[in-house]
Amino acid sequence: LKYLGFKFVLSNQIKHSSKIVVPSLTVKIQLGSIFGKQISNKTVVINEGIDQDLIKAKENKSLQSRFKKNFFLYVGNFYPHKNIERLINAFVKVNHNIDLVLVGPDDFFAKKIRCLVKEINPGRKIIFYHNPNPSDLVFFYKNALALIHPSLSEGFGLPLIEAAYFGCQIIASNIATFKELLGDNYLAFDPYN
Repeated sequence: LKYLGFKFVLSNQIKHSSKIVVPSLTVKIQLGSIFGKQISNKTVVINEGIDQDLIKAKENKSLQSRFKKNFFLYVGNFYPHKNIERLINAFVKVNHNIDLVLVGPDDFFAKKIRCLVKEINPGRKIIFYHNPNPSDLVFFYKNALALIHPSLSEGFGLPLIEAAYFGCQIIASNIATFKELLGDNYLAFDPYN
């Protein structure tokens, strides 16, 4: 019932809007395929940008004492479409002395992921870091071996743009949005494999 109500409201908003702003061409194409090509004329793509607070932030070098080993990085929330469970299941098979640092909010979805990590019991290979400030993010982007982003679906992909800004290598799923943002400038993989 909730979904039907949402679908009705969204359809009416799209139908009666004078302009629709979306974060990527991929989303514009998706909207056109769902609601008809006629809305493409009133859909405008405005890409997201990096927060000025992040650009101006100084690296939190005090984190170096806590993160001494090499690490891969994930930044974002832990919603199911982010595909973090599959990332963890793949990562625990890695036999190198490398950590995986998961940076994001401490919420219901994070708790679910923490339970999965405890169940798998990989030792200290997977580390959670919740609610980072801009200085913390600068540290992570500048010191990670690479950002790993295994999403199944995205409207944009702001952590990829932030990582690229700070010179962090990117390993991410081969979804259309990421290809649109980065072209061939990242290591792409099948997020279902």
